[in-house]
Amino acid sequence: MLSDTSENSKPPPEQVMPTLTAEEKAVILSKAAEGTRRVHCIEITSCDILPFLDDGHKLGATAIDAVAAVYQQAAEEEADTYWLVLSAWFGPIVEGTVIEGRHTKTTVEYLQQAANGQNLEVLLAKTLWIIPLCSSKEPKHWVVTWVDWKELKIGIFDSIPELGSSSWAEPLLLRIIDHICVALKREPIDWDSGSWRRVLESPSNLQQQMDLWSCGLFVLMRIRGFKDGRGLEAVSFSNMNPGDKAAHG
Repeated sequence: MLSDTSENSKPPPEQVMPTLTAEEKAVILSKAAEGTRRVHCIEITSCDILPFLDDGHKLGATAIDAVAAVYQQAAEEEADTYWLVLSAWFGPIVEGTVIEGRHTKTTVEYLQQAANGQNLEVLLAKTLWIIPLCSSKEPKHWVVTWVDWKELKIGIFDSIPELGSSSWAEPLLLRIIDHICVALKREPIDWDSGSWRRVLESPSNLQQQMDLWSCGLFVLMRIRGFKDGRGLEAVSFSNMNPGDKAAHG
């Protein structure tokens, strides 16, 4: 059950970044400590880090992009990767709630960000494209979506499955991929060919989101699972709110 997150029910600040290891948190904070720093072609400032220290508030697209960039860069430094994370700003761009190039970067700039400044052809070599998406209508809610080009799967991870987010997330994901195909001058995808399978993921009942604000943290935990090469069953969400998560239910 969802509940209101009152001042008394908020976890202390030191419990608000359970998705990040101490090392990951140190990397992000160090990048912002002396002004703007770049991670995987993303400029990270102290303002991008503040949401992680402000307990009880949902993360924004820039904050999610910043941490996803840390994950992707770390994975690429260890070995060749088959996956990439595309900007969480693609949702607002495609829905028209922001004007690209004015309110945000352009589509090409976000693709260059995912490619880490390399030729955009490297994107086509990745077999798994991951895109965090947030609903444009209330309740605002983050999910992870992805397209698996190798297995021909369309995936959605939702920390509150009762919201039925696939009803808006899948159509938006497909529109984003179509939008990117145009930018990359690629043929449109026939989503209705019958070849594509749908995958819906959510944590087990006891590990699902039980508050109104931590969906962005769940999103980052699932993305980190991709980074670590783990399937959903190997990703533990039980430390989302250390101590008594049920207090927020």
